[in-house]
Order: sequence, then C-alpha cells, then structure tokens
Amino acid sequence: MNPLPFRDWLRANGHVQLEDGEVIPWEWWPVHDTMLAVLRERRYIALKARQLSWSWLLAHQAVHTAEHRHSTVLVISKGQLESSEFLRKCRVVHQHESEPQLTVQSNTETMAWESGGIIHALPSTQTAGRGFTAALIVIDEAAFHPYAAENYAAYKPAVDAGGQLIIISTANGAGNWFHQMYLGARDGQNGFACGFYPWGLRPGRDTAWYEQQRLEYASTPGKLEQEYPTNDDDAFLLSGRPRFNIEAIREHRTRIRPYLSTSVLVSTLRDIPSLQVWELPEPTQPYVAFSDVAEGLEGGDYSVTHVLNARTLRHVASLHGTWEPGYFAKLSNDLCRVYNNALWGVERNNHGHAVLLAAQQLQYPRLYKHSVDPTTAQQRNGNQPSERVGFPTTSTTKPDIISSLAEAIVGYALTSYDDEFWSECQTYVIGPSGDTNAVRGAHDDRVIAMAGCVWLTKQPGAQSLISQAAREKTTAKWGF
Repeated sequence: MNPLPFRDWLRANGHVQLEDGEVIPWEWWPVHDTMLAVLRERRYIALKARQLSWSWLLAHQAVHTAEHRHSTVLVISKGQLESSEFLRKCRVVHQHESEPQLTVQSNTETMAWESGGIIHALPSTQTAGRGFTAALIVIDEAAFHPYAAENYAAYKPAVDAGGQLIIISTANGAGNWFHQMYLGARDGQNGFACGFYPWGLRPGRDTAWYEQQRLEYASTPGKLEQEYPTNDDDAFLLSGRPRFNIEAIREHRTRIRPYLSTSVLVSTLRDIPSLQVWELPEPTQPYVAFSDVAEGLEGGDYSVTHVLNARTLRHVASLHGTWEPGYFAKLSNDLCRVYNNALWGVERNNHGHAVLLAAQQLQYPRLYKHSVDPTTAQQRNGNQPSERVGFPTTSTTKPDIISSLAEAIVGYALTSYDDEFWSECQTYVIGPSGDTNAVRGAHDDRVIAMAGCVWLTKQPGAQSLISQAAREKTTAKWGF
C-alpha cells in the first residue's frame, strides 16, 4: 500500500508539543505551504527566524520518510543535547500518529522500525555522517556546528547518490560555512535552492511585537537580528559581533568605483603585477604604506600592501597576492618609491622579517621604525637599539591600530574604493575573549594593512613631504 503524500499525512497526523508539555494538533500557517513546497527540492538551504516550526516540520518529514517510505534518515545537530532533542520530537510525532507502526529500537541516537526505516540523530563531531547512505539528510542549526565543513564532505556522497539534503539555521555571524553555503545558493553557484524566512511569517507578530523584542534584546547587540531577522544580510552581519560599524560600512560601499585602467598608469606602476590603483601619485602629497605579510603559498593567506594619502586618508593603491616574501618586498619597494617614498610600515612577524631584510638590502629610505621600551640596562646605557624596523603586532599594539581604523570608518575620515577591503571589514569580528579576527573561513589581510596605514598617518613625520631634491630624484627615476 502506497503511503499518503507527506502533505496529506501531515494534515492528518501532525502534532507539536508546547513548552509546558501539552501536545496539540498541528496548526497550519500560511508559511507552511511555502515550507512544504521547498521540501520537494533535493538540495535546499534555509535561513530562518526562530519559532516558525521548522524543526517540528522536519521531525514530521523524518518520521514519514523512515516509517512510511522504509528509508534511512540522517539528522546532524550542533551537539548531543540538540540531536537528542530532535529525536525526542520525532518520538512525539510517532506516538501521536493515528496508526503508529511498531518501532524495534529507540535510544538517544536512533529510532528504528521493523519495516527497515531508521532515523539516526547525531551531534556534529569530526566524523559525523561518514559512511551513511540516506534518503533524507537534515542539518539542523547548521551555522552553529563546530565541524560543519568536515561533516558536509562526509555526508555529501549520499546526496550525490540521490538522497535529499535539507540545511536549516538561524544566523551566527558572517563568513562561516553556513553563510558561505547560503550565499552560494542565493547566487546560483552551488546547486542548492535557498529561502529566507523572516520573523513576521509567524501569525500574531506585528510591528508592536517586534518593537517589544527590540527593547528586550537591547543589552545584547546582534541577538535580535540573529533570532528574528528582517533581511538575510542583517541576519549574518549583525549576529556575529562585528568590530566595525556596519551601517558606516554600508555607506562606504555605496561609493565604490573601479580602479584605474593600466593604460593611464605610468610605466613603473604598469610593471607591478596584481596592483590596483585608484589615484596616481601627486608630487606634492605625502603617503604612507603598510604591508601585512604571509608565507606566499598557493591557497594560503595573502600578502597585501596598502598605500594611503597621509593627509587626506584617501586609499590610493593596493598590492594583493600570494608571493614569496622576497619578491613581495621588491614589488612593495617599487610601489612605495613611486608614491613619494611613502613612510612604509611592515608587520614584523615570521615572514615580515624576510620582507624587512629585503627592504633594507634594497636601501628603501623611509622604513617605519618602532620604538623599543628601555626595559633593560643595555638599552638604557645605549648598548641596544632604542628602535627597530617594522611594526610588532602584539596584544597591545593590535587593538590600537584596529581602534584607529574603527574611528576612521565610523567618522568617515577614511576614503577607500576597494570593495574587497570593505567586505573584509564586514567579517571582522570580536571573539569570545575580546580579541578581534576574521571569522573562520574569511581573510583579514586587507583589514590589518589598512589599520596599519591609518595608524601610521598619526606618527611623527608621516604627513611631511620628503625634500625637494629627493622628490626631484624620485620623479626622475620613477617617471611621474
């Protein structure tokens, strides 16, 4: 006997359990028609507000698939508590069917039927999903899974073999696996259909209700947009404790313009690969530059040098790519010389030392030197240097330069037409311990280089021009 179609079975058998423990028949809302329609997709990802009955709907779908289609269902949740809770919902559904079929096994991880159907509910461990073949895979609250990407690689072969995959979650900041998957689906790039389900889809919610939620969440920034989002971009950007003012970033991004064509660049700039230029060097203007240095491996982090007008804080040029540190030093040296021998700061880290050494060998005339606190007798007696080339990024200095950048962004003192830089700003967040970094899966090399540039503009001599003789020598050599 063929089972009832899921929609008809849900109307006849659907139940949910309220917070007080009472079990009531499924209440049909207009949004449920949309949700049921998309559950026919083979690959679907949903960004949702809380309390729209997504988890209960998927519990019903899991029971229907296992019990009435005699198939395997795999559910992966954030942790053991969450996976056990999903399976508990499945038991409630099963127990309140009009004609429930006998299960032969039920524990904290599985429900199994004599007919051969089974539901596996697992926490997101490093190996969750590996080795399973399932007709239906449900990934619940995916943005909070500690091993989301690893799990996807493990269970994806089951989907490729014909299974159905449903991924749902509220937002948990930008840049993580769920965010990237959702954007890929929204842009039509990864084979998933997607949908956004805002707070107002639940009956009884209106503007007055939302304003009350705003008051109740006032002490926890980002939580309102996480739990009850109005649009998908806000849900991601505001739920992850962004370090920089998101509204200001949005305003800055309305002013983006393309970089100059190489045909208008002076020959010395055209010879530098992977260079973006928005303004040509002006002989009467002082510049600063800052380099964030990576190892230079393909597929790894990027090395970047930004150049700023030291007086106006206009972002004039960027060098961005993966190069061996010595070659990156040569490219940056050439760029900084073209921009009036810009005051050049280099982050003094493992790979930055190689860039600093190469810059000194190239006799770059204006390398930034960081003052060293006279903490030893040798320093106080003049037997050790009082300053060292390069900028040390430490737990003390990093917050300083990030704060300088944050002030320039919110005060609109900084002008940058680099959309990739602003994109990195959106995914640069405050961590649980108060430190700041890019979210997992995103980059922050452009952010660190810009923060260093803005900080450098405030340092002694940064806004002064080199001598007339030096300018003439530079102009003659570099051709502008």
